Amino acid sequence: SARSRLNIQPSRLGPSAGRARAAGARGASPTAMAWSTALLVLLAALVPPAAALTDCTDVLAGGVSPGRIWRHSSEYIGNCSNKWHNLKPLLRPCQAEVGYAWVQRKYDKDFDDDDEAQDEMDGSPIPAVLGPVPDDDDDGGGGSHGAALYIVDHHHTLAALDFSGFDDVSVTVSIICDQRGLSYDAFASFMEDGALAFLLAHPSASADAQYEPISFSALPPRFSFTASDSSFADDPWRSLSSFSRKVENDGCAAAGYGDACLRCYDRACDTQGGGIPFFEFRWAYFFVDALGDASLWPDKASYENFSEAYKGLDAAAAMGSIDVDGWQAVAGLLVPLCRDAAAGEYELPEDAFAGGGGLPGYAEGFAMLDDDPDCAAPDGCGR
Repeated sequence: SARSRLNIQPSRLGPSAGRARAAGARGASPTAMAWSTALLVLLAALVPPAAALTDCTDVLAGGVSPGRIWRHSSEYIGNCSNKWHNLKPLLRPCQAEVGYAWVQRKYDKDFDDDDEAQDEMDGSPIPAVLGPVPDDDDDGGGGSHGAALYIVDHHHTLAALDFSGFDDVSVTVSIICDQRGLSYDAFASFMEDGALAFLLAHPSASADAQYEPISFSALPPRFSFTASDSSFADDPWRSLSSFSRKVENDGCAAAGYGDACLRCYDRACDTQGGGIPFFEFRWAYFFVDALGDASLWPDKASYENFSEAYKGLDAAAAMGSIDVDGWQAVAGLLVPLCRDAAAGEYELPEDAFAGGGGLPGYAEGFAMLDDDPDCAAPDGCGR
């Protein structure tokens, strides 16, 4: 502050000087007060204001931001923000399903009030790709801008926010690349080839049937997850995949580990230290296979225990009444499956997951896991 820089220390001036200064302050002339006010205004002008994030609406529309100009023909990479009720119409999902039970857990844990919701969103920037919308798009994300923000992660977090109704919460979007110059068909191929969209979904008749391929154009054209309107189908296996990563064991703390050291699997990073796209869905795919194949389990009892408990879940429970503790208990019965040697040998099909490969984060037997590593967030379209 100006006071500290000037090193004003009244105690060193002596008591008489202190009394004289106090008397002078009480009898200050209008001219002196005017000079004081002018000094405060000058000091305020010299302090730079906090940098404000660019409005996401301006990014889509094209326009001018302090210190930066962009147009549709120019690339925009960086952060933007807006209140949720303004941002929501600009978004398009990159997966067709979410796990309702997992959204419920997030809602219960992090969205109790608007302050808590804001804290959660401040720690969760939403990675997205700027891209075109179809020419015949009428009510999809992006509004009238001819472009939209295609979100490539944190669908469940945004679903919990939307369900909360805290529409004035500010949300930050991290635009990792700008592909508005592509045609919609070329953009769809770009997103699929880059594993930036999850293009599998359960058949509409059964959430327990194995995932099937869908086209990019079959993804929801807008983002909504309210009590009366949802863009997403429910995927119970995606819920169980996340719950299985939160299974706690009393022996973990005694061994000096976190409570979930014997969880199903670890969050594995790729060879460059980045996150593996949609890695929870990879385990969900395996779980669906295991529901119909007892040979993937270590023993018959483990298979039957899980199958019976899973049938006992109320899959039709509406948001707001989902038994999160019940889902967590059923997910705990997946640990013997996750930790068995068969899971370590399992290969994902190449036609469903680019490159196929094994299950990320697999840990055999009773290997105790440290807390999840911090994989780098996507910082470009090459992830």
